[in-house]
Amino acid sequence: MNPIRMDRVESAVRVIIEWIDVFNQHDSGKLGILMAEDVILDASAPAPTGQTYSGKAAVTQYFADVFDKYPQAKMEAEALSGYGTSGILQWNMHLSDSADKPEKQRGITLFSVRDGKILEMQSYVKQ
Repeated sequence: MNPIRMDRVESAVRVIIEWIDVFNQHDSGKLGILMAEDVILDASAPAPTGQTYSGKAAVTQYFADVFDKYPQAKMEAEALSGYGTSGILQWNMHLSDSADKPEKQRGITLFSVRDGKILEMQSYVKQ
């Protein structure tokens, strides 16, 4: 397979790897740069059905709020696979709230990418 074709095949995976890195920096502004203007986040919270956020401003604010609530949040990729514009991230999240109460979550996020930007994220958490 030629390098140009491989770049298209790996496009979502490359964006997701960058997203994990920026998430762990707690930089919601940089996360916004990785998102399409019409991005949709289907978040896993609040339980049991979650909430949907539409548009770059709303999704960026969602992550800013997460970083404020959990200043020690760290995401670890357990598995990542993808092909073309779709990717699946299996993750572990280590959280501590402002009272340093430790918490761990495990879940998956389904990603859709368009033109190198995240178009959709659907997150599911193991309860």
